[in-house]
Amino acid sequence: MKKRKGAITAEEFLRKLEHDKDYQERKKKREAEFEIIKKNRDQAQAPLVADIRKLGFDISSVYDFVNSANSYPTAIPILVYYLQNDLISEPVIEEGIIRALTVKEAKGIANDVLLATYHKIPRDGIFMNENLRWLIGNAINIIITEKDLEKVIEIVEDTANGTSRQMFVRSLRKFKTERVEDVLISLLDDKEMMPEAVNALGKIKSKKSLSKIESLISDSDQKIRKKIEKALKNIVRL
Repeated sequence: MKKRKGAITAEEFLRKLEHDKDYQERKKKREAEFEIIKKNRDQAQAPLVADIRKLGFDISSVYDFVNSANSYPTAIPILVYYLQNDLISEPVIEEGIIRALTVKEAKGIANDVLLATYHKIPRDGIFMNENLRWLIGNAINIIITEKDLEKVIEIVEDTANGTSRQMFVRSLRKFKTERVEDVLISLLDDKEMMPEAVNALGKIKSKKSLSKIESLISDSDQKIRKKIEKALKNIVRL
């Protein structure tokens, strides 16, 4: 391909940066800042890592669990303990604990603590906090039990919880009860949660919601219409 007049290649650009004093100074500053952040995060999780290593797990970070395909059931109570007692002040490490508890081995062990943590996190619109709340919903979707239903319903019915409700709504499809069905039908009027409610109602084959879901087709975009059509097929399928 012929090079445009005045243009430089990526290799030439990188060589130019190597001799750019201002760029190199900014790069060193960013690297130094990153090292400080990494050091602070390592310090924040050091006691947790030490306690887990006593169980025989060769980890250097809670994210070693997050990125592992292996199970770690004996470590679950320790992860829960640190989350329950607010022993981690670093949000990224707290996120790692929540993600590490998003496994079936945490079912019935981490549920209450995760739900309590959800309510502790401020509803301030800050991305990190909203992300943590969404991740807790994602964890509950994996480990939910019937005992959690009313607490989850309380969360999904409170519109102030915003989009962090998404995975909580998804978790309700695991329970085909009249109470859950009615809650999901009410969420069809909630624009943020409507797509998840449609999906869940399709999964539980809710005949009661059929006419309401059908009425949504004309007012929905193509992506959502596909979800509605899929849900309707599930509901009417014998």
